[in-house]
Amino acid sequence: MQFRAPPKTGKYSMEVQLLSSCYMGLDVTLEIDFEVSPASELPEYMPHPEDVSLDNEATLFENMLISNLDDSSSDEEDSDDEDEKLKSKSKSKGNNNKNKDNNKKGVKNDDDDEEEDDDEDD
Repeated sequence: MQFRAPPKTGKYSMEVQLLSSCYMGLDVTLEIDFEVSPASELPEYMPHPEDVSLDNEATLFENMLISNLDDSSSDEEDSDDEDEKLKSKSKSKGNNNKNKDNNKKGVKNDDDDEEEDDDEDD
């Protein structure tokens, strides 16, 4: 367990209570004695090199933001692709409708000639 040391140097005594909210009879009370040394006597703090390298990596929150940005950009690309597919389908449907209208009027298309050639092969 970590906690802030008192501001003044010296010997201190503290009582720590561990209370269970789930089970009766598991509560524990301990008396802890410790000494606070002046800051000038403490060793110089040197972080571990792996901890320093972790500071340069993206946090979990940053990774989530980046993944959301990537997802939204791919969604935009997907929607653009879908829009193009819908446009091409509507154009082809429009051409099919024109061909049907022309066939009703007795107008022949190049597509009609191909269909007739297919029928002759049978």
